[in-house]
Amino acid sequence: MMPAETKMPEKLRKAIFNNPEWILHDSELLKHLITTEKKYDSDRVVDLRDVIVQKTNLDLENLSKSHDSAISAAYENFLGASNLHRCIINVLGQKTLSGLLDALDTDIAKILQASEIKLFIYDNSLPEVEHQNWKPLSKLQMIELLQLAKLSTKNIVSLRSQKENVLKANDLKSQNAKIFSEALLSLKTYLRKDDQAVLLLGSENEQTFNQNYKTDYLNILAKVISHQLYHLLMKQRSIDE
Repeated sequence: MMPAETKMPEKLRKAIFNNPEWILHDSELLKHLITTEKKYDSDRVVDLRDVIVQKTNLDLENLSKSHDSAISAAYENFLGASNLHRCIINVLGQKTLSGLLDALDTDIAKILQASEIKLFIYDNSLPEVEHQNWKPLSKLQMIELLQLAKLSTKNIVSLRSQKENVLKANDLKSQNAKIFSEALLSLKTYLRKDDQAVLLLGSENEQTFNQNYKTDYLNILAKVISHQLYHLLMKQRSIDE
């Protein structure tokens, strides 16, 4: 045991108790204590090597998590912006209504990792369009869809990723049992006063359209598609006349 005359002064002892970082952050002092500890054979001696190793491992783990999180966030932001630009260029490059529907079903679906796309639309004078993703609705059906999706002039994007909340059953909703997350985009922004349209994007991955995600990019995309849809509808109507 340590001789009585070498006991640490109580004032200094309390100061170290209250400020353990004085020792833990002083590598030279730690090294000296570890070396000195070998001279004593006592159960009271605490091996500070375990303490410093645990602390170092914890610091490295926290640093690694922060580093990975920062890289992940930066990558996701870049990926989102990049995908948005690709979608916008693709949408604005379409010259016909059927071309837009084809693009939604192929290139844009691939970019957004959507396995199902459907465009629901209500209009008093819809042009004749034959396409698997084109779904005309009655006024009542459109109102029901907007209510189910909780879409409005202020909230133009709705995400659903909880299995029990995913739109399924009847003609207004997904018929694919493998769809576990959906994004519903209101395309009303640039359409005529009484026209309504909703774009449904479905994914087999529950996280693709997680309801906790931000919708900034999809809000922009919805407005761009709405703008292009309006012009292509007008163009198609003039051809039909």
